[in-house]
Amino acid sequence: MCGRYERRGDKQKIAEAFYAKGGLDEVDFGEDYDCAPGSIQPVVWMNKEGERALGLMRWGFKLPKKLLFNVRSEGIATANFWTDKFATNRCIVPASSFFEWKASKKGPKSKYEIKVLDREFFGMHLAPWAKRFFVDLERAKSADFYARVGALGRTFIDVETEAFAF
Repeated sequence: MCGRYERRGDKQKIAEAFYAKGGLDEVDFGEDYDCAPGSIQPVVWMNKEGERALGLMRWGFKLPKKLLFNVRSEGIATANFWTDKFATNRCIVPASSFFEWKASKKGPKSKYEIKVLDREFFGMHLAPWAKRFFVDLERAKSADFYARVGALGRTFIDVETEAFAF
């Protein structure tokens, strides 16, 4: 995943969609149609009182020589950098869609927006069929681009499902 996504909706809609009760008075943000790595974005996290709250965080980890924002699902629980972060410091990033680019033999890359129709945010509002849809896309071996989108979507659904378990 390239790391760019879109977030529509105000803080009240996001709080309702992800059952966040805290932090509403402390944060202020508008819609963002091109959330890029390094930008400050709203997240839903578990506060000290044990309730979901809205907060603002940088999209990615600022390291001395680079900005780290991508990780493969395989091995995230055992990779040196991610082990403790994955185990104890998770949050939900409210997104309405995300973007992927496909290389072109001629000219610039083509940008594709991937979203669930008729849903404002990813998360609990994903229909039960969403994972099955991405698994089917992933098996489209004759269409390399769709197979990669399927693998990414399936991983995204797995991460979202795990995030709601915290």
